[in-house]
Amino acid sequence: MLTHIPICGITDSVNKITADYYPITDKMIRNNNGYQSSLVIKSGNTYSYDKVWFVNDTLNQVIVIELYTDLFRTKTYHFYTNNIPDSLICSMWLMKTNDEVATPQHKIKDFDGFVKQANNVNAAYFKSDKGFSLGDPKQKAIKVYGKPSKQELIGDDIERLEWNFQGELYPQNDKLRNRPIVTDSFGYSVTMYFKNGKLMAQIITNDIP
Repeated sequence: MLTHIPICGITDSVNKITADYYPITDKMIRNNNGYQSSLVIKSGNTYSYDKVWFVNDTLNQVIVIELYTDLFRTKTYHFYTNNIPDSLICSMWLMKTNDEVATPQHKIKDFDGFVKQANNVNAAYFKSDKGFSLGDPKQKAIKVYGKPSKQELIGDDIERLEWNFQGELYPQNDKLRNRPIVTDSFGYSVTMYFKNGKLMAQIITNDIP
């Protein structure tokens, strides 16, 4: 349900929403293949830092959570193991062995090796708190988030939709003033990929101060 809050001395009311998360617990993250060692994974000549990888072999789906201090989840990626948009792979922060940011070519080439090292977990964890699952229709996303901030066609058959929201802890973006404010947040965005109108991947981003 949408409520109203005042911000920055503005008398006009604005809608208030909550950020979406997956039900993967902090305990699961800490128990993920030793936790500290699992935050550094190598595939080919590419490294994944500060991320935990979860997979369900029955659903053929992967969730990757990028972590900040105190297990704060800055980014969450959810996608199929066998149909990953190159755009999603290229957006992920991955490094080369020489401490340089990996090129898109390296990321795409070595990405499958990270998926193969993911920790297998129950299928119940692959449905978000807002009820999103891969395969959901585009209309569901628009009903929850409203009109996208950005919409584009990638290739011939993949549609990329993006929603950007300011957080109530850092409400300074005038361009987003007419959009809902996210509670307990410094900023929030959702990127969804659709094929034939069905959700095939999403990225949830929570800004840090």
